[in-house]
Amino acid sequence: MDKIAEKIFKNKKLNVAKAEKAGFDRQNGRFVFEQKIADEQFLCKITFSETNVESQIIDIANGLPYTLFLVDGAQGAFVGQVRKEYEKVLMRLVETCYEENIFKTENFVKIKAYIEKKYGDKLEFLWDKLPNCAIWRRKDNNKWYAIVMSVAKEKITGEGKEIVEILNLKSDNPKQLIDNKNIFNGYHMNKKYWISILLNSVSLENVYDLIDTSFALVGRK
Repeated sequence: MDKIAEKIFKNKKLNVAKAEKAGFDRQNGRFVFEQKIADEQFLCKITFSETNVESQIIDIANGLPYTLFLVDGAQGAFVGQVRKEYEKVLMRLVETCYEENIFKTENFVKIKAYIEKKYGDKLEFLWDKLPNCAIWRRKDNNKWYAIVMSVAKEKITGEGKEIVEILNLKSDNPKQLIDNKNIFNGYHMNKKYWISILLNSVSLENVYDLIDTSFALVGRK
């Protein structure tokens, strides 16, 4: 994967159902997308699957690969045009067939499935400058009831540089829940009403109940 593609597909995960719905045919476990660019002088061919993305720009006149637009420092209006159109093709593919893959712990995956099944709410990434933060909110009043983040562990526990995933929830009794082992004061939230749950280590036995409580609390008038 070239540098341009690496940047665009970073933290993205193929949604096979979306790709099939968009009309892409799957052959030998891979999808193929082709589009002419640069006034139809070049063919952009992208082969993608759940594990890999391969792309190539081919000069239609001679059938040879064109790579100058990938060279650092390569200038010129035509090179810039090819590079820009190539990026647009990749971004269109991401928007059509991919979804965010920032959060990867098993607990997050289970929580996401629980919320989608019970409440039908989708995870929302609201801030381009904060790609490691997303929210779930109620449909009836648009209020957030769950916020997931990836942060350095030391910001939650006071020590540790590794990146951890946390779930912020509203609670009616934070002090009784906080054990400073799995549940902490709400990070970047009002500590009087919010808690942060360390998803990397916590058992989900009671987390679903805490999600339901948060959902109910933000629905109160």
